[in-house]
Amino acid sequence: MNHEQKVYTAYHEAGHAVVSVKLYLKFLYVTIKPTDADCWGHVKYPPTPKRISDCLLHIGCPKSRARDRETREFYENHAISSFAGRDALEDHLRHTVEQGHEDDYEKARKGIAEVGGDKIPPHTGQIPPHIQEYCSQWLRARSKHLVEFYRNEIDAVAQALIKRERLTWQDVLRIMDDAAQVTQS
Repeated sequence: MNHEQKVYTAYHEAGHAVVSVKLYLKFLYVTIKPTDADCWGHVKYPPTPKRISDCLLHIGCPKSRARDRETREFYENHAISSFAGRDALEDHLRHTVEQGHEDDYEKARKGIAEVGGDKIPPHTGQIPPHIQEYCSQWLRARSKHLVEFYRNEIDAVAQALIKRERLTWQDVLRIMDDAAQVTQS
């Protein structure tokens, strides 16, 4: 990976990491070490909590309204975080990036499709495409807002990733706190 690719990857992964922290999505680490030709970096999340995956089997159950909300929030937040990689890179470059984020968008689409709640027509088990598109646009807008708002923290995490290539959750929190204090001064 050349230096330009390393910088692009660092901003992309920093976007995922910072937005994940702000949405309370705990992760194990974020890295820009390539795992193969197609994956230049990633954020490693723990497995989906059992209460969330179990809830998907019972969507619509009147006894599980609170779990339905928790499940929807979990998947919406992961979709927002998935969008944040591309949004952070575009924010850094100041132009649109057309390719290289298909996996993130696929994760976001799957999350959106999982939790339709009361928007799923009876007996179909699927959210209509126009509702999925609306949800996707709304979550992408939320991602863009978070990326713009936490630009300084994303810059700081990206620079740390370029130097160290791998950061833990605690490392990211410390870097974000330092960056926030600098901007408040």
